[in-house]
Amino acid sequence: MRNATLVLWVAGFLVALSSFGAETGASFTLAVKLDGAYNKGFTVCTLIRPSEPFTVEWIQGNLKSSISGVLRQPEGDLYPLTLTVNQGFTDEVRNSTTSEHKLKLGTGERFGSVLSPVHVENEEILLTNGSCPNKTQQQTR
Repeated sequence: MRNATLVLWVAGFLVALSSFGAETGASFTLAVKLDGAYNKGFTVCTLIRPSEPFTVEWIQGNLKSSISGVLRQPEGDLYPLTLTVNQGFTDEVRNSTTSEHKLKLGTGERFGSVLSPVHVENEEILLTNGSCPNKTQQQTR
């Protein structure tokens, strides 16, 4: 688990470095907490920009997971997000779900994704300005 977390932080750092040369626009931190059979209590945190697709992948043993999506320009104080969660084995995706969200900065959103008839992934999404949040900073609606 520590290796997977380290890989995610390194990947997030590299994404952040590569984006400094990109267009100057608002950037946000997206934290996605997965709580299911494959990724119990696992949080992915990455830097994202509106209208730029993102993908974060990680491997634990023979299980491969990823989140991907795109944050769109705000509609008032809400940020539309399309989010896809993929999970499976290193050689094939077994479960995939795509969902639409309207996120308010600093306010977490909980939802459940049905990945198969017997598997539900509980997820929490938090969009913020700045660095990845710690548990005491999170508010969930």
